[in-house]
Amino acid sequence: MIIVSGPPGAGKTTVARELAARFEPSVHLENDQFFAAIRSGCIEPWLAASEAQNQVILQAAAGGYTVVVDGVVIPRNVRVYEERLAGLGMSPVYAVLLPNAETVLRRGMARADRELSEPVYRQTHARFLAEAPAGCVIDTTRLSRSQSADAVLALAERVGIPVALITGAR
Repeated sequence: MIIVSGPPGAGKTTVARELAARFEPSVHLENDQFFAAIRSGCIEPWLAASEAQNQVILQAAAGGYTVVVDGVVIPRNVRVYEERLAGLGMSPVYAVLLPNAETVLRRGMARADRELSEPVYRQTHARFLAEAPAGCVIDTTRLSRSQSADAVLALAERVGIPVALITGAR
């Protein structure tokens, strides 16, 4: 499992699509789709009260597939993925895409379906900047989609997960 995280506007979905296309078989699990499917009682995923809701996403099982998770997975929630995967003898690759704050804001505010305000983009960026483990952060400010995906795979190698061991690596 590869977790592609970062603040809204960081390029997570774009990079996750690129990564998933590089593996056979693969699943691109967009956490935003889960939140969009909640019909009542949704708690904004960046709020502390949303932890139980956010963990429901972890129930997805994809045996034999490389799973690329794309979402605002804050560092403290990575432990849930780690605990669940440990039972399967696996550990996730956690990559935080963190372009500079102005890039995040520009991308986010340009979205046609924008639901977030400027302060939310800035606060979420600042939170990742403060809390993300340094070895997991990839500055994608000047990287293309392909270069960003390459950087995520290089991170997997650095943390000791040979990409060839990720199911079906091309």
